[in-house]
Amino acid sequence: MGIVDCRAGLPVRNLKGSSFVGATRRRGTSRSACRVSKFEGGNHEQIDPQQALSQHETVARNVGSEDYEQIAHEAFSRLSPEQRTQLGETLVQQARQQDFNAPAFSQQGGGFDPSRLAQMAGELHRQDPGLLGNLLGGGSGANPLQSNAAKLALAGITAMAIKRLQKR
Repeated sequence: MGIVDCRAGLPVRNLKGSSFVGATRRRGTSRSACRVSKFEGGNHEQIDPQQALSQHETVARNVGSEDYEQIAHEAFSRLSPEQRTQLGETLVQQARQQDFNAPAFSQQGGGFDPSRLAQMAGELHRQDPGLLGNLLGGGSGANPLQSNAAKLALAGITAMAIKRLQKR
């Protein structure tokens, strides 16, 4: 399923180019806004974990690392402190299991504020655009995406990317 049209399931191939922006405008904000409204409106139980994962994958593969980190910061700033802590702990644990080492992951203390989480997401994105989704979407038999924080992180990045592109 694409990230723009949540009712018709129309895929989006390129978020960087005008084809995405044009498609968003042609389909109207009511269709593209459904992803944003589910995230921003608190309808979190309506977000399907598998859709959040696949839609994040589409965004991640089509947004540059600098934009991705800014979008992630915006999304993570909308999570509660408890959700950010849960997300950060999951990311650190999963990254260690995958032997992923980067500066934001090795910081001790300071908690998991939106800036640190965005930096972590940016480092993962620079390594491989799908790595955040991979770390949150599974591994070693567990499915951390079943946690609300993981689902909201991926859905939030998707929603903020849509919102940003609609403003262009």
